[in-house]
Amino acid sequence: MMRNLYSLLCAILITGSLFAQGVATNNFKPAQKNINDAKLAKSNVTNNITLRQFVDCASEGAFYCEDFETVTAPAIPDGMATISTEDNYYVPAPGAGSVTPGAGVSVSGFYTGNGDDANVGGFYPTGEHTQFAMTNDDACLPANSAPNADNNCDLSLERLILPTLDFTGQEGMWILFEYYHDGNYGGGDANVELSLDGGTTWMEINDEPLATAEAWQTAAFDLSAYEDSTSVTIRITWSDDTSWASGFAVDDIVVNPLPDYAMNMIDKQHVFPSQYFGATSYNDVPLTQASATAYNFMGYLKNLGLNALDSARLHASITSEGFTSESFGINTVSLAQDTFYCNDVFTATALGTYTADIYGGSENDIATESESVSFNVTEFDYSRDLAGTDNGYTGGSFINDQGSEQRGNVFDIYADADLHAIKVRIHPATSPNCRAKAVLNSVDITTGDVSFLTETSLKNVGAYTDDWTNFVFDSPIPLAAGEVVLATILAEFDGVDTLVLATNGQTAQGETLLQDIDGTQTGGAAGDWYYTTAAVMVRLNFDPNAVGMVSVNEFEKGNYNIYPNPNNGTFNLSINNIESSDLIVNIQNVLGQSVYSEALNNVSQLNKQINLSNLDSGIYTVTISNTNGLSSSEKIIIQ
Repeated sequence: MMRNLYSLLCAILITGSLFAQGVATNNFKPAQKNINDAKLAKSNVTNNITLRQFVDCASEGAFYCEDFETVTAPAIPDGMATISTEDNYYVPAPGAGSVTPGAGVSVSGFYTGNGDDANVGGFYPTGEHTQFAMTNDDACLPANSAPNADNNCDLSLERLILPTLDFTGQEGMWILFEYYHDGNYGGGDANVELSLDGGTTWMEINDEPLATAEAWQTAAFDLSAYEDSTSVTIRITWSDDTSWASGFAVDDIVVNPLPDYAMNMIDKQHVFPSQYFGATSYNDVPLTQASATAYNFMGYLKNLGLNALDSARLHASITSEGFTSESFGINTVSLAQDTFYCNDVFTATALGTYTADIYGGSENDIATESESVSFNVTEFDYSRDLAGTDNGYTGGSFINDQGSEQRGNVFDIYADADLHAIKVRIHPATSPNCRAKAVLNSVDITTGDVSFLTETSLKNVGAYTDDWTNFVFDSPIPLAAGEVVLATILAEFDGVDTLVLATNGQTAQGETLLQDIDGTQTGGAAGDWYYTTAAVMVRLNFDPNAVGMVSVNEFEKGNYNIYPNPNNGTFNLSINNIESSDLIVNIQNVLGQSVYSEALNNVSQLNKQINLSNLDSGIYTVTISNTNGLSSSEKIIIQ
């Protein structure tokens, strides 16, 4: 799901909540690419995104139309041509899932593929379109070999050339096309050029380079000045500016007179108000948080007709809840794009998955197709990733392969709550003996400064790559409404063991952050913070019964057992198959006061009954430790 919330400059008052523009997120620079991320094979998990095709050339009836649906990827359509400055341009085969040296296919510049093919390197998330044409520095394998970290390929001038058209007898011609150019990782400009002499000379027909954004956009240019020309050749150009940029994608090219009235919904979102971001989006929100605020629905509508759209509006509905809303009407002039928020908000009152249908319309009897967005109201999970209740990942991010780093997601707190754990999905590429810990940070909503709050002990995370797992705090962390927190996973560089966090989905600037602790990012300093657009699978978990991992200095869970639990104050402590050593059993109440302590000598196995029936009912912590520094703790309930 594409996010471009930071261009939403309009502030609209909705039932007491103000969507204000965030002011601090621009403190963070984009993180540099990690070449190792591109080597990770992607999972087969899909996010059930409905692929979107704005134009169906089979039924369009246009003078010229190309939607790239009838060719077999990576070929481009007959009649088109492409030129690249890279002589040995190879890309992963369609559907390959990873950038694998020696397994690429040769292309000449622009080639066709889908969103998975575009994002095969992990840095070009084009999202909701079917098949389209692209040139992709991020996915390039120069000479079919491993890409280097500085510049995958020489894509300093990429050109997609349309068939030469004869405008004899044609009037009022325009060219419209969809394009994706996020510009997150550098690169040069994209332009549209025209030749009237078979390609000998070219002129730019755009006054400014095509705009960058983290969304598909619509470009439209007037060709009426070239009516009756017998040779009109148009080309689209893009440059990586000699840097390791991502790419440029184009789809749904139409040459035809503009209709009287036409509208596209460029993007749509469900959003929460945020004191920090202005507006922000979460895929999973605990009911306690969701019920303390409200979902709003927004979208971009663009007028692609000759005439103004009278009172263009965005409409949203959740049929299962009987909810409907619409935005204020805006008179939108030809080729203009406006941002719309619905006037009414939706407050969730129950657990479940909600689906909102969203479309644009105007008083000119013109409307877009309805598209849907879904979001989950959970019992405990708070997430930005798109995995939902599944454990599936679509990629991964190397954390400490070059230096120590912490990485995670920013969360708004809407209601007072106790945080029990930070939940994470560890990618299988993680080293078996890798150690990491969870860190909870605070974010200043005015300055964007990040401050340490607390952390967990080190965990052996390499053994926990098959499913979600938890870094459980020793004591619940009270969070207050109005706070903004950053939950991260931190791993130190040791040159041997590497942590890889699973990713699923994309985030916008400032929503996913990393700290370069050692200063390995080029041009940065130790301790600098950066943003990244890959949604790492790091969540807040408010489950009081969250089960955690074994700490680095803990006994393995299978070596001891406490039963029954809960109990009436009398319970058994069983210890098996440990290296013989002296042990200390210590039991504390919720205030941290010791209520029982016993030293045990030369223990390798033990079955002991402990009687605490004289104590009040409540929760107690049993800690077992030895002289080698190993320890383990478990909570018991005395009823």
